[in-house]
Amino acid sequence: MPKDQNNSLSENIDYGHQLKKFPLHGITGGQVQEILDDLKQQGIAYRCDFDILSKHFLFRTLNINPFLSDFSSLRKSFLEDSDHEQHEVPENENEFHKYVCRFYFTIVKSPKDELLGLYEHAFADIKAIDRTLAEITQKQSETIKRNDTAEIQELIPILKYYQQHNEDARTEIMNFLKDRIHNLALNQCYDSSLFPAFFQSVPYSYYWNSKAYTPHPPSDLDNKFGDLPVRLIRDLKVTYESDRPAFNRTIQQYISEKEIIFSISDLLHKHHILDQHSTIIREALDTYSNGSKMMFANAVPTIIEGIFHDICKTVGTPENVLLTEGFQQKLNRLRKVLGSDLEYEYYSFRFRLFRNKVAHGRMNIADQSEISDMLLLDLYHASELCFSNDLKLNKKRFLIDQLNKGLSNPDYKYLIEYLLLGEEVIPAFYHLESQIIEVERLISSDGFWAFLENELDQNSDPIRHGIHYIVTLIAKRKPFDKRCTKLLKKAKVGKPDYTLLDKYVKGLHHAY
Repeated sequence: MPKDQNNSLSENIDYGHQLKKFPLHGITGGQVQEILDDLKQQGIAYRCDFDILSKHFLFRTLNINPFLSDFSSLRKSFLEDSDHEQHEVPENENEFHKYVCRFYFTIVKSPKDELLGLYEHAFADIKAIDRTLAEITQKQSETIKRNDTAEIQELIPILKYYQQHNEDARTEIMNFLKDRIHNLALNQCYDSSLFPAFFQSVPYSYYWNSKAYTPHPPSDLDNKFGDLPVRLIRDLKVTYESDRPAFNRTIQQYISEKEIIFSISDLLHKHHILDQHSTIIREALDTYSNGSKMMFANAVPTIIEGIFHDICKTVGTPENVLLTEGFQQKLNRLRKVLGSDLEYEYYSFRFRLFRNKVAHGRMNIADQSEISDMLLLDLYHASELCFSNDLKLNKKRFLIDQLNKGLSNPDYKYLIEYLLLGEEVIPAFYHLESQIIEVERLISSDGFWAFLENELDQNSDPIRHGIHYIVTLIAKRKPFDKRCTKLLKKAKVGKPDYTLLDKYVKGLHHAY
């Protein structure tokens, strides 16, 4: 690169404040971060190769101008002004600049290349989404034109779902290009062994699972057989499509060997939602066991809808709101809480058809056994969802249990998570009053407050903001604990940073 062009890269930068220079020898982490922040603000850090990024850093830390100096002079000045040993510093120019970036910025990949790669990937994904949307529109038009009522009822809702799914994905990618691509590109350049959390970031949902956006009818088996190996489930799906009598024999064998009826019965008095439905569930299971498959098939869809209704109540939706909503709206609510465990597509598009077939009397003799067996497994799945650890109630029950098991040597991170779930009410059904009292005592214990102080002593920004938030929660309790004032001062948090708080909270999570 010509020297005058190099010079323009350094001297024509408007940093927005007086340019500070720091001596390379003894430079602190905070000073390195200030240089990097300046380069981010100007957009330079995101679009440079190693050599330019290195030169910008050395421009702020050496007594010579790296953009105007030859490499031999630059390396010599670097060695003179720093405490690096000569044998450590590469003699090759490209490797030298990589060394500087890695040592000071912990950057091991070219920011420019990472940014370009993300742009190319995002634009390719947008094109793929646009093709999918065009295909969906065409299939909708063709389906409506054929005017087959059964096909319209089955296919159109699926196409509309995937149309919205792809439109949402497109919007997410556009927002990523607008707001997040530069920071993510730079984050991906850092040494993954030092900053593993950065490498858990996914640019957008479509990026890691584009196949999920291709329209396809969900399998009737997606929420069943979750305890079987993947290979066996695939074989079952093939048998279901190609040899229905063989599949029906297999499912009946599975129900018998896995003792599904007993398993459902065993859950009924372990969760308050199932306990409320226990009478009708037991009666339904009795009709199934006695061979009254038609009666069972008529009862189960309503029971499952009732369970989902009550899970919605448990996560905070008022009863009067739920009474105005249909099954699909409740599924939409639960999807946000339960994620993939819900098997949203199955209940939205396949369970609905089973339910309608039964309700409208369109189930023939041949259907009775198969549909009843399938609905029995649906009931088992719905019952297990009540125990999902995505429900705050279940998380809090777990934390109370763990803390009571370790009262002599408490894991105070469990106690912090308990405090974060403070507003979650535990129903009297669980008889946890005495255990809750023990947990509440831990909150005022000297050991817990010593733990909070020790956390703050680590001088980590996420920890400071995390402890500050926890102490503010404790300070709202009565009577007021004077130790709150001391720790709030020690945390030195002016305005809460919820990004840092979120990092702290994520670092707490145990495997439930």
